[in-house]
Amino acid sequence: MRLNKTVIICAAIVVILSLAVSPAFAQRNFRLISAAGDRASGQGGSDAAVSCKPVHGFIGSFNSLESCVHEGHFYEWCADFPVWGTLNGTLWYYTQPEMNREFDVPEGMLAESWSFVVASAVVVYHTKKGKIFAQDNALWHSAALGPEFAEFEQITGGTGQYEGATGWIAMAGGDVAIMTGEICTPVEN
Repeated sequence: MRLNKTVIICAAIVVILSLAVSPAFAQRNFRLISAAGDRASGQGGSDAAVSCKPVHGFIGSFNSLESCVHEGHFYEWCADFPVWGTLNGTLWYYTQPEMNREFDVPEGMLAESWSFVVASAVVVYHTKKGKIFAQDNALWHSAALGPEFAEFEQITGGTGQYEGATGWIAMAGGDVAIMTGEICTPVEN
């Protein structure tokens, strides 16, 4: 399977913008993206049988919480998003200030003052078939017309039908975002 343009573009955005957060962060995420690309192109080193399925759908507007606890860890900003398409359920987003950097563009530079945020988060998709765990890297742009964002998520595991899941999800949009990706799960012999 060939990598599509969405994966390549999101991966490039994540790697370049992760440098603004920290070089160690960028290096770790580049390794994750490289491994996903190797597996998707059939060049991965594992001989384990996996079944990969495409992900297509939408993510709706979020409900924000000022703080929450997830698996014993305190997070200062959390949100839940409705998800529908090949995945149906709720996406939970957990992040901390040290996982994000905000940059402001001075007023008059581009006719309007605006800012963007480079963010990293822990995300969990809650579905009827199980949970999907992922590492999220995003670029959020806030302007007068509302927030717009592009994100790349590396799937790190799951529960239920998603036990041992790997893969990726990329999304972009505003109040409603479009998502695409691939979820791979081990095949029992």
